[in-house]
Amino acid sequence: MKKPKLFLVLIALVFYSAAVSAAMASSISQYGITWTFDQEYETGQFVNGDYWVLGPVTVTSVTPVWDGNKNGSMLDPVPGADQSYDTRINDWYRYNDSTRVRFPTTINGIKSLISVRGVDNYNYSSSQKSAVHSAAVLTIVNEAVPAGTFRPAFVAGSKTFYGTSQVNYGLLPNLPAPPNVPDLSGVMKMPWLYHGPKTFGEELIFPFSDTGSPYPLTQTKLVSRMSLVILLDVPNKRELTDRLIQLGIDNYPMALQNKNAWVADGGYGGGHKWPILFAGIMLDDSAMKSPPQFYAAPYAPIYKFAEDGYPFYNQQNRVMFGTNQCWAFYGYQAPDPRCSSNCMCRDGAGQQYPEDLPGGGHYRFITSLAWVGEVLASRILNQTTGAMTLWNQPAFYDYTDEWTTRPDWWVNNSTAYYSDIYGYGGDGDGFMTYMWNLYRGPTCYDQIQNGDETGVDCGGSCPVCVVDSCLNGIQDGDETGVDCGGSCSYDCAGQGLDQNFLLQITALNGSVSRSPDKLVYSSGELVSLTAVPNSNYGFVSWGGDVNSIQNPVAITTDSNKTINAFFSLVCFDRTNDSEVNIFDLVFVAIQMFSQNPDLGADLDADLSVTISDLVLMGIEFGSKC
Repeated sequence: MKKPKLFLVLIALVFYSAAVSAAMASSISQYGITWTFDQEYETGQFVNGDYWVLGPVTVTSVTPVWDGNKNGSMLDPVPGADQSYDTRINDWYRYNDSTRVRFPTTINGIKSLISVRGVDNYNYSSSQKSAVHSAAVLTIVNEAVPAGTFRPAFVAGSKTFYGTSQVNYGLLPNLPAPPNVPDLSGVMKMPWLYHGPKTFGEELIFPFSDTGSPYPLTQTKLVSRMSLVILLDVPNKRELTDRLIQLGIDNYPMALQNKNAWVADGGYGGGHKWPILFAGIMLDDSAMKSPPQFYAAPYAPIYKFAEDGYPFYNQQNRVMFGTNQCWAFYGYQAPDPRCSSNCMCRDGAGQQYPEDLPGGGHYRFITSLAWVGEVLASRILNQTTGAMTLWNQPAFYDYTDEWTTRPDWWVNNSTAYYSDIYGYGGDGDGFMTYMWNLYRGPTCYDQIQNGDETGVDCGGSCPVCVVDSCLNGIQDGDETGVDCGGSCSYDCAGQGLDQNFLLQITALNGSVSRSPDKLVYSSGELVSLTAVPNSNYGFVSWGGDVNSIQNPVAITTDSNKTINAFFSLVCFDRTNDSEVNIFDLVFVAIQMFSQNPDLGADLDADLSVTISDLVLMGIEFGSKC
């Protein structure tokens, strides 16, 4: 009888721990920042690992300490207002000493104490825009917080406590994970401090150690990548999902108060809306499912979020790109010479892109690529959640569709500076591009040929979908095998595209050189591909439209192709030839079966042990050395 009683006691203790998850502490440390109290207080952690302390609490000090210039703290900062973290960025984002928290201080009620660790030597430049290395938030509460609770937003306003019990995780599919899933375990953990005013308030106080860069493009791309990864069958799916929900919880009250801070402006303003909508969808919160869409500027209303403000339809119903912020705030529009490159003014006639106008900027090639992941994620979720309807900006989706069909846009003579604009998502390892091709491309991600393929309703069934190649310059059925009517998404007539094909390549932990080196090839053209592994990696195999372990490999361009290059750690290079070859794979197989004697060798289930099984072993177990 003792064992059952002991078991029940343990269950009760576990239940109590899960319900409260609290401890007594006289100090709390996170991300290199330590808050010290005058005595022990009850403390605990939210879902994302951030801490709470039961108040009223007296914080005697914070380290690193305020040194007269950096390492400041703020309590419930007001979005769009001044900052009190660092005096050195005063010229760009005004420092306000009156709102800096002095210690010791006693805090009552539900409040958010944000403390930062500043960079040692700061001088604003293109490579070092933020003065903040890391940031942490301590939430003061008036009662113990149950385990499984999201941290309330850290800015001024009402403090709403959501719980994981409110999250409908079943809305997320478990799509097969591709081989190049990015490792996002170390990002989106800190509070993203972009609660400042327009433009510089979005990056100068951002804790760049959480993302690697404070530039908004990086943030938007991470939102896009995270949004796709959580749709996959991956081990840390729930943890990453909770991080994106937390970001949405933080963003929502900022959007309510920060006026025009996130409007379309150069490379700024992106990546903020989708986390809000996503959190609203997952928590079924009607307020977050309908964030403010416009800001009342002096001359005209302007879209509040960059993704909404850049794409628009001209009088011919063609989707274009450019912001109306110059008109909304100052009363002029392109080609007015007062339009700066940052302004990215839209053409008043709706016929030209900003980069083609006098004084126009090239930020279209920065912002567009970062949207691909959030567009695709919301499309995949649309059938069950209505995500696209909630977004409420069709031009955003139509423009991104067109972006992915225009290799001339990806290059745009800017490869020397923007090396990652190749492909749709510009994410370096090709993950977003791979996902787009798989779930938005010719494979009909929703299994119905219903217009997702060309932008109009074609009818028919999924197997007849092909890439929209616009063979004769008219969208007349050459694209899908049925008559769609309408016109091409861009003017390809008379440009020789009837015999040209697009070759897209993705490579994780390596690169691929092609000869001849170009994006579009003539029909029947012979192309040589050479896989080049990164340091400590070796080539394993080709995938996609080429299945081979030969390197280099030759292909003939007879259709649009997507090819993947797979690499594995060189620690399995038993022949020391800087390549993972068949002999290495056999060695891996022997090791695998010595450690897993009950595991079958026929990994691809084709009723025989073939070289493809060895390749699978190399990929799977090579990553574990």
